[in-house]
This record gives sequence, C-alpha cells and structure tokens, in this order.
Amino acid sequence: EHSGIIQRLAVAGNPPNRLEVGLSMRTAGSQAYPNVAQNEVNMEIQLPTDYPISPPQVHIMSEVWNPNVYANGLVCLGPIWMSSEGLDLFVVKLVRLLAFDPQIVNPRSPANLTAATWYERRKTEYPGAFPTMDLKTILVKKPGEPPERGMGWTDIK
Repeated sequence: EHSGIIQRLAVAGNPPNRLEVGLSMRTAGSQAYPNVAQNEVNMEIQLPTDYPISPPQVHIMSEVWNPNVYANGLVCLGPIWMSSEGLDLFVVKLVRLLAFDPQIVNPRSPANLTAATWYERRKTEYPGAFPTMDLKTILVKKPGEPPERGMGWTDIK
C-alpha cells in the first residue's frame, strides 16, 4: 500500500498469476472530466507464467478515459513496462498513467485515439486539471516512517 492510494483486493494462483488492485485516486472516467471525475479505479493484473520476462496484462475494470487504455479496459503498456523493475513500481507507474503524468501518458501512440485528441484539447482548456492528482503523494512517506522494501512477484500472497 502506498499512502492509501493502492490497495490489494485479491490474489489468485500458486504461484500468483492474477491480482486485483484498487486505486483511490482522481482520474478521468469520461470526456466530462474535469467537471466529473472518477475517484475509485479497480484493475486486474494478469501475470504470465514467464513473468517478469514477459509483461503482465492489465485490464481496467472501472470506467476510465485515457489515451493509453483501450475501450475494453486493456492498458497499452508501451514504455511503462520494464522487466527489471518490481511489481510495486509497475503499479505506481499505472497510477501515474491514470493520473495523466506527462512523463508516462503517451497521446502520440494512443490505444484510444478519441481520448488522445480529447486529452490534448483538455490540457489547453483546463491546464490545472492535469495531472489529475499531486503526483508527489504517490510515494511520499510520513516523517519518521521507515522505507519499505519493494514488493516483488514472490511477495504476493
């Protein structure tokens, strides 16, 4: 769990091959954003048998409107997947993607062209609406809190 934003909802398989993750965060649930926001996002992460060599498959189960999420909820991972990073950093990158972090979201190679066009227009119309949350809150620890060891795929129970 990172600052209450990320919650592990369910884990299946032995070794684990499916995770359900809940995110408490502000994002675009439709083209009505920023007038109407989505504040809870659930996703399923499928880990292939050769994980971490092959990337996971991520399916957003909530309504989201994002250039890098197909209409069926499948996330286009593009450069956010790196096999050398742990699962915890991967999930944080997914949060950043859904928060429209300009270093992660990629409207130039969209999974949803309509959302990419919308995003480019909305960034100009509502410059304070993106990113959708303070990105520093994703990883900030409370004062005096010890650093966490990263979560790897073997830690999922």
